Amino acid sequence: MSRRVVALLVVLGVLAGCHRQPDRLDMLRASRRIGESLHTTFALPIGRVQCPAKVEVQVGARFPCTTTISGLPLTVTVTQRSAEGDLRVAPDSAVLIMADVRADLRKTLAAQFEKQGLRAGCGSAKVKVVPPGGTFECKVTDGTSSRNVTVRVRDASGNRTYSLH
Repeated sequence: MSRRVVALLVVLGVLAGCHRQPDRLDMLRASRRIGESLHTTFALPIGRVQCPAKVEVQVGARFPCTTTISGLPLTVTVTQRSAEGDLRVAPDSAVLIMADVRADLRKTLAAQFEKQGLRAGCGSAKVKVVPPGGTFECKVTDGTSSRNVTVRVRDASGNRTYSLH
């Protein structure tokens, strides 16, 4: 099954530059770097990243940020990995490239039913952001018959199961 890596390590040096408050992250810089990392990982347009205005430096502490990916809302959880400002960014939902989903669906069902030349359609969206446990519908056809398929997203990494009906 095709999967995208969803955990990103952002080595930022995002400590605030002000000597009076060196125990806060530079959130403007952190937001910018988080967006750049998401863009590099998914190769999709990323909107403005919005994070809390003030975040104290505390190894292991987490904070949420929101953005859009291909125009769809996405929340990420950011974990502080070091006192130097290293951050781990993990999307809370799976970012699915629908061409990859369709290809995986064709491959999985072709192997399961020993049929080649399957076509899969899941609507016109090129990207979907789906929370763990979320579902959506697709249709698979072999040219003579078609079946509906429920796609269930198991986790934020995009692992999926398919149920024919």
